[in-house]
Amino acid sequence: MNPAVMMVSVAVWGYLPGIIGVLIALPLTSLTLSYIKQVLLYGKNKKLQI
Repeated sequence: MNPAVMMVSVAVWGYLPGIIGVLIALPLTSLTLSYIKQVLLYGKNKKLQI
C-alpha cells in the first residue's frame, strides 16, 4: 500500500472516531481497496486470476 494512502487513512480515521479509528484505519483501508479492486474494477461476473 502506498505510504501516502496509509498516512491519509490514519489521519481521516483518527479524526472521525478517535483512537479506535487509528487502530482500525489500516485494516479498513486495505479491505476497502481490495473490495474496489476485485468487485468494482474487475466486475462481479469475471473471475480474478491469482
